[in-house]
Amino acid sequence: MTVEILRAENLVELGVRHGFTTRQGGVSSAPYDTLNLHFKSEDAPEHVLENFQRVAAAADLALENFVMTEQAHSTNILPVGIAEAGRGVLREGFTAIDGLMTDTPGLILTAYCADCALIFLADLDRRAVGIAHAGGVGTKAGMTSKIVERMCDEYGLLPEDLICAVSPCICGNCYEMDIKAENLRQLVAAGVPEGQIFISKHCTCEEVDTFFSHRAASSGGAGGVGGGHTGRQIGFITL
Repeated sequence: MTVEILRAENLVELGVRHGFTTRQGGVSSAPYDTLNLHFKSEDAPEHVLENFQRVAAAADLALENFVMTEQAHSTNILPVGIAEAGRGVLREGFTAIDGLMTDTPGLILTAYCADCALIFLADLDRRAVGIAHAGGVGTKAGMTSKIVERMCDEYGLLPEDLICAVSPCICGNCYEMDIKAENLRQLVAAGVPEGQIFISKHCTCEEVDTFFSHRAASSGGAGGVGGGHTGRQIGFITL
């Protein structure tokens, strides 16, 4: 099966290069089958690297330009530039960073998840993009509001100029909070017009043939072995 990359309609219309992977099209074995993109899992590192290479090829992107952090459900946000290219994928990355932003063309901001939401942000007039990891903990702590504020401060953006998207994630029927609705609320409260926000309709926990789901794997579903052992999708965005 080939690598499938999902995209947000509003970002596609703007020509923003971005995407969100599914669990299909890779080389990893169960319970990480098959397109696991998390180096800190118990999956073989060579499998994860091959999976990244397949994503890069499918998206026509340079593997050496990906930058990814080891997330910690924090609200820590890091501006990155060309010096950070390859970190977290081809060389040692950052720890406890859940948001990345850049005004460097070609740098590919990357985050992983398996039920949490990823927030994509772009302002092509002022040439800046960002990505944030917002699960239940990060969402409650206001991660999405904070990355909007930080990008505006760092790059001189206006919230009303941002085009945003919320990735596939666990839905309110499968989790004790509606992560999509809360992140939409935070974006609007921060000044992003609701008409400029795309919300994915996919639920990672309900669509376990398509997505990795920590919640489903914790119960031994989705081919999991209990304890939440499963792979991770990634989202990416670049100028």
